[in-house]
Amino acid sequence: MQLQADVPAQFRGQAKGAAIAMMFIGALSILLPFYFAVFSVMILGVAVLCSGLLGVLYFKQLRNQGVSVTGTMIPWLFVVLGALLLFMPQLTLTVAGFIIGGGMIFSGVMGWLAERRVINGSLWYKLTHLVTAVLGLVLVLSGASGAAWLIGVMFGINMLIAGGNLWLNVTALSRQS
Repeated sequence: MQLQADVPAQFRGQAKGAAIAMMFIGALSILLPFYFAVFSVMILGVAVLCSGLLGVLYFKQLRNQGVSVTGTMIPWLFVVLGALLLFMPQLTLTVAGFIIGGGMIFSGVMGWLAERRVINGSLWYKLTHLVTAVLGLVLVLSGASGAAWLIGVMFGINMLIAGGNLWLNVTALSRQS
């Protein structure tokens, strides 16, 4: 099953350039994960802030036209959340680190406890669950920098793979022509 559409011949040069740019951004994200994670949180903050401001303006316009409006606090919550994301990205990354790390700890402990109940349980699976819990604990204790590292590296790997796939797709199409 093909997940990408064929790139027309006249756009293959641009597609190769995009693939190189994607792989370059992915490599930078892996090398500088903290900066990429903070930047991505700030971009999200701008989007949420703009969405909230547009909602506030929309509700104001509706009220000016005499329409009864309910739920007017929601756009203001978006404004506050967007401002927090934009101006305090470290806080967002710390919360993300706690949530992801807590989930890993829970998953590791529960998996290890479940594996203990299995007759002739695998030592490998027990170790895997233990490592998951320990990595979750490290993530929780590292706070924003741990979450930033995780987000940045995962984004980088994703971009590298996507760029590589695009490059391979365009190269294969060039050979077929």
